[in-house]
Order: sequence, then C-alpha cells, then structure tokens
Amino acid sequence: MEAGLNLRVVRPFAAESIPEQLVEDGLVVLGGNMSASDDDEYPWLHTTRKLLQQAVELSRPTLGICLGGQLLSQTFGGAVVTGNHGLETGVVEVRLRPEAEQDELFASMPDPFLAGAMHSDMIRELPPGAIWLGDSDTYPHQAFRIGDFAWGVQFHPEVTLPSYRQWTSSFGGETPETKRRSHAGLSDFERFEEGVTASATALGRRFAEIIYERWQLGN
Repeated sequence: MEAGLNLRVVRPFAAESIPEQLVEDGLVVLGGNMSASDDDEYPWLHTTRKLLQQAVELSRPTLGICLGGQLLSQTFGGAVVTGNHGLETGVVEVRLRPEAEQDELFASMPDPFLAGAMHSDMIRELPPGAIWLGDSDTYPHQAFRIGDFAWGVQFHPEVTLPSYRQWTSSFGGETPETKRRSHAGLSDFERFEEGVTASATALGRRFAEIIYERWQLGN
C-alpha cells in the first residue's frame, strides 16, 4: 500500500478466525453494523477485545474505528450505550482538546478537522486513565488514547465517498427519521468530501508512520 506497509485482513463477520496472538506490528479494528454489546450474537467481539488488550500490553500501535473504538473503550473499563442523540451521519467537526498537542497521532492534525460518521451507539464514559483527545457537539468522545500507542475514534477516517454512498443505499433505517438522517448525511459528505478526505489521509499517514517508527525501534 501507499504507506509501505503490508496488510493482513481478518473478517470475523465472514467466519474468519481472529488470531489469538498479535504478531503484526500494528492493529486496526474497523466498524460494523452490530452493537459493541452484541456478544451473544457475535462472540468474536469478545475475542477482538482480547486482541486489543494484547496490543496495548505489547505497545503495538492500535487504531479502533467506530465499533473498534467502542470495543477498545470497553476493554479497559469504558461504557458504551445507545446514543442519546440518535443516529449520527454525514460529517462531524472534531475539535482537538489540549491533550492532543502532545499526542503522537493527533498533534499534527488541524483543529478542528472534518470526518465522516455513521453510528448509533456512543461511548458514554472513557476508561479510567484514558486521554481524551477530541470532541464534537453531538457526541463528545470522538477521539481518545489508551496507554501510549492505542487510539480509539468514533468517526470513520477510512471511509470514502463511494463507500459512504454504498452505506447509505444499504441502510434501511429503523424509522423515517433515521432514514432521513442517513440521506442528509450523504449530502453533507458530498459537500465536504475534500476536507474529509484531506483529514483522513493525514491521520492515516501519521498512523502508518508511527507503526514504521516503532518497527525501527524494535529492529
């Protein structure tokens, strides 16, 4: 890939087994349609939390995105619940908190920056000792860090406009309001695509650099 990293992709939703041991130099846990508390229906959520815990213990650069960020929060004692403002879609303006000035990942990000979003659950409480890095008007816990090298974000830095269009077309919406929000979110994404893409690219490149820097220190 562009950053010079090789990827190993594991799809637990497609019955692929999550590794018991993290041998890679970094870990990214993406989002999904399920809730972070749906362990009975998706037992691999528990396995994912164990892998996240192992990544933190090994100081491997880790990025939990949306559901992945919620699972990272749960792993270390945070609380994830149904969002009290309903479905958040489209584009969010993420404001950096003072703690981000010294953060390896977020220190170089513009303040504020735009990011794509689609989620119904929220992180109600961060884990004890977590560093709160970014907030927004609707859902405050947009970015945080556990330890030195594990980050959780509520937004979606990996999403592009084509994939966001696909998300919207496949999202039926439980109510007319959630369906309206999803389509309004797509309009916002189309309007602010350039800014969203620029911020996501900057975040992704910096995360890749951190993995490479940590690899160099270990070799």
